[in-house]
Amino acid sequence: SKLVKRLDVLESTGPETILDFYSPRRKSFSIKPSGHSDGGRMCITSTCYALLTLSLCSNVYNSIISPMDEQDDEDETSSNNNNNNGDLALIPIHQVMKALLASKCREDDLFQIPLLLHTLL
Repeated sequence: SKLVKRLDVLESTGPETILDFYSPRRKSFSIKPSGHSDGGRMCITSTCYALLTLSLCSNVYNSIISPMDEQDDEDETSSNNNNNNGDLALIPIHQVMKALLASKCREDDLFQIPLLLHTLL
């Protein structure tokens, strides 16, 4: 069926696609590919949804997820160059969650705080 074919395409291109939205410098995800849409600050909502996607579909994204403690003490350059997944960068989930926790939330956004809590807990 068309739905199965579409899911197959999403599964095969998912890791590369989600990496287009990841900013290693900010340890966050953006609204648009390559992180050019957020003016230098973390996009909390996009990062929350990306983390939820990574956790719910781990069988699809395992190739780009860094183990919890592997990158905590390493610098970004050495950790990305030493991965065993071909040309794909690793997303340090633990560091992204730390950056998310330290980020400044919008006080006027009634949906951001519950989403943030749901993602981190």
